Amino acid sequence: MPIKSSTNDMKYEDFIFTAVEVNDTFNAEVVGPNQSYCLDNSCVFPRVKVLGIPGNYTISLVVKITGYYDKIHSDRINIELEILECDIDKYESKDEDKYVYQYVEESTFKSCYKPKCDHSCNKGRCVNNNVCDCEGTHLTGQYCDEYLKLKRIEGFDLTFTFLAIILIIVSIIILDLLYMCRNHPNIKGGMSKKKMYSIIVLITIYHWIVTFIWLCFDFVNIQDTYTTTYEKYQKCQYPPFKNIR
Repeated sequence: MPIKSSTNDMKYEDFIFTAVEVNDTFNAEVVGPNQSYCLDNSCVFPRVKVLGIPGNYTISLVVKITGYYDKIHSDRINIELEILECDIDKYESKDEDKYVYQYVEESTFKSCYKPKCDHSCNKGRCVNNNVCDCEGTHLTGQYCDEYLKLKRIEGFDLTFTFLAIILIIVSIIILDLLYMCRNHPNIKGGMSKKKMYSIIVLITIYHWIVTFIWLCFDFVNIQDTYTTTYEKYQKCQYPPFKNIR
């Protein structure tokens, strides 16, 4: 009896169902849509995986007849299958991808596979699915596409901070001494107070104006620079007329 192809007239009896089975369900498992069907002289067989402990197994494609069709005597096709040991050290060179043996499927058994990265690892290696190893590349980041940042030397930072504090303290002490000794002949014999204050104010205003111009017109550029070991740091580029400061 012919199979009805109209979806409106489909019945359960119109289908021929199939299944993929493994003979030892304690040591192996079929992962994926292991049941399918045939309809209107066409069969659908989705892709499946077989996971298990290394050994020999029999995989069967079982045909389950229903409805209008007579049961056939040979209702299965057997395929002999051997699951090998996962040789995770197959490649000794770091330039080659090694096999990975771990749980990636919804199964009680591990999978043995070559890792695959959807995004390029650049000079690094793809060591697991979408996981890059940047060892020995002078690069970092998820895809080994970022340079290492140059680490600041804390000793230098502390030294400069200490010197700056000392200079501020010394400047305050000198100003206090000048104020206390303002009537001394050597100090009074210098330039007048009005002239001295005028020079200080002019220098301060000049620095304010130059700084304002630099900020407004982006005259100071911050450029990424790299050391000989490919460590990245930021370097400030000042305009040519900075020297007059």
